[in-house]
Amino acid sequence: GSERPSVLFDLSTAWLIEHKVLLPGVTVLERLVSRVRERAEHRSWKLINRQLNSQQKQQIPQLLSSIDEEVPIPFDELRQMPTHNSSPQIRSMLDRLEDLRSYQLHTTDVSALSSNRLKTLADYALTVSNTALKRLPQHRQQAILVAGMVTLAIRIQDLILDMVEQWFH
Repeated sequence: GSERPSVLFDLSTAWLIEHKVLLPGVTVLERLVSRVRERAEHRSWKLINRQLNSQQKQQIPQLLSSIDEEVPIPFDELRQMPTHNSSPQIRSMLDRLEDLRSYQLHTTDVSALSSNRLKTLADYALTVSNTALKRLPQHRQQAILVAGMVTLAIRIQDLILDMVEQWFH
């Protein structure tokens, strides 16, 4: 998962007390929690990156840059949500979903990750600036963008269904 360090610290302390283990110092336990969290992050990045083929890995940098300064960055375009409900907005969201699916990143198998970990990675991808995403190390950038694309595909599909339902009412 992606629990906060304070929650992991409390859970670790409770487990140690329950199993009658001599409690280590606070800093020792803090370092342990920190290392475990870091290992879990690296493991989740590796799990996602193993699922990607070479074509998908080549597409990821294209999501974060545009050829011309006049053309919007593809990932920024994909993650924009509609401002109101109308038939042109529904059509726009259907086009956006089709564009997202053209990258073939939404089909990546992320079932090995906990839903909490996937949500954390996706939320980061969908809220952080494009510049911050570009600065990430490649293995982390790929994993975060794939998680974002998987979650974004689900959110857009749900949004389209809600918009159509509202439109009919």
